[in-house]
Amino acid sequence: MPETVLVLDDNAANRAMMRSIFIIEGCDVVDYGRPDEALEELESLSPSIFVIDYHMPAMDGVSFAKKVIETDAAYAEKAFVLVTGDIEVADAADLSFLSRAQIIVKPATLNEIRKAAFAL
Repeated sequence: MPETVLVLDDNAANRAMMRSIFIIEGCDVVDYGRPDEALEELESLSPSIFVIDYHMPAMDGVSFAKKVIETDAAYAEKAFVLVTGDIEVADAADLSFLSRAQIIVKPATLNEIRKAAFAL
């Protein structure tokens, strides 16, 4: 059974690029531009990998991850890759509530994001 990857990014071009790298890997991919949409669909998806933009207008990536865990504590064991262009955020973000998490700083190659998701 293929991995299900949830991609969350408010930038449509970024979503399309990330979607393509995981489809090539044989994953099922669902992507969203807004955190509220992703949270509404979460229960029916059961993703094993989350690739999340850190900076979004409505909610940052860490807050989104916390909301995911609030819906089901078992998600804390899934792989979370947060992508940010802000090196200070990468150094300061507290992801200790997640078992398998990594922050990737842009500009990152698609290969770096793919490797991070599967290494976790």
